[in-house]
Amino acid sequence: MTLQQLNKDFGIAGALEFTSGAGDLPMIKIDTPLATAVISLYGAQVLSFQPKSASNDLLFLSEKANYQVGKAMRGGIPICWPWFSREKPRPQLPNHGFARTSIWAVTETSRADDVVQLQLILQDNAETREMWDHAFQLTLDITISEQLSLSLTTENTGTDSFQFSQAMHTYFAVGDIAQTQVSGLNGVNYINTVAGNNTSHQQAGAVKIAAEVDRIYTDFAGTLQLQDKKNNRSIDIESSGSNTTVIWNPWQAISAEMKDLNDAAYQQFICVETVNTGDDTVKLAPTEKHTITVAYQF
Repeated sequence: MTLQQLNKDFGIAGALEFTSGAGDLPMIKIDTPLATAVISLYGAQVLSFQPKSASNDLLFLSEKANYQVGKAMRGGIPICWPWFSREKPRPQLPNHGFARTSIWAVTETSRADDVVQLQLILQDNAETREMWDHAFQLTLDITISEQLSLSLTTENTGTDSFQFSQAMHTYFAVGDIAQTQVSGLNGVNYINTVAGNNTSHQQAGAVKIAAEVDRIYTDFAGTLQLQDKKNNRSIDIESSGSNTTVIWNPWQAISAEMKDLNDAAYQQFICVETVNTGDDTVKLAPTEKHTITVAYQF
C-alpha cells in the first residue's frame, strides 16, 4: 500500500501521518498535545516516544542504525518473535526471529482526547513459512498518550500446535549508564549468560551496570523502576503475559565490535526486556491466543 493510500485510509489530521523515513522505509509520525512518537512499519518497531512534558526521549536509537530491508534496526523497541535470541529451529536463521525484519500491515488507527491508538498485524506467508512452518497472526496494539503501551497478541491460525519465544527488546535512553539502576528485582533469581555456563544467581538490591550484563530474570511478574539519575527521571515498567525479564548492556568491548553502534554508545542505553523464554516459552493449540503487554510511564 502506498503512503498516499495509507494516509487516506488511516491518517489522522494533525496527529498521525505516514511518511518515508531513512532508507525509504515507511514510518508513522505521531504528534499530539500529549506526546510525539515514530513507529516503523518495517518491524512494527517504535523508534521514538517522548511525552511533551519530558525533556528527553524514552528510547535510544543508534546513530549508526541500519535502515535496510533484511537488517534489524538497533534501538527503539524491536519485536523478537517467534524465537528469542538463539532459540531458533535451524542455526542458520537470524537471531531474534523475523518479526523485526518484516513489513507489517495497518488495520486500525484512532484518536480520542489526544490519545492515539493504532493496530498493526503480521501474518504467515511463503517467506515466513520457509523459516518457521506455522500459520499465525500477530497483532500489535500501540497506545500513545503521556505513557507508551504495547500489546502483542499471537494467534495460532493453523491446525497444529506450535511453541514460540518472544521479547519486547526495549532500548531505554539514559544520560549515563554509571548513574542508572533498575529496581524491583531484589531477591529474584537470574541466569548470568555472560559467565558462559548459565550460572544461577539471586539479585541483591537494585541492578547496576559496571561491566557487560546479560541476565535472564525468571519467575518474575511485577512493576520495575528504571532510575536514570543523569536525566533526573524515573520510568515505571509494567508488564503482563510474561514471567521473564532480561537486562542487557554490551559494555565497551562488544559495543566497539558492533558495526551499527558507536564505540561509546553503551554508556547511553540499557535494555530492559519483557520476555517469554526458557521455562516461560509459550505453546499454543489451534485457535488459541497469547498476549504480552508492557507499559512505560515517566
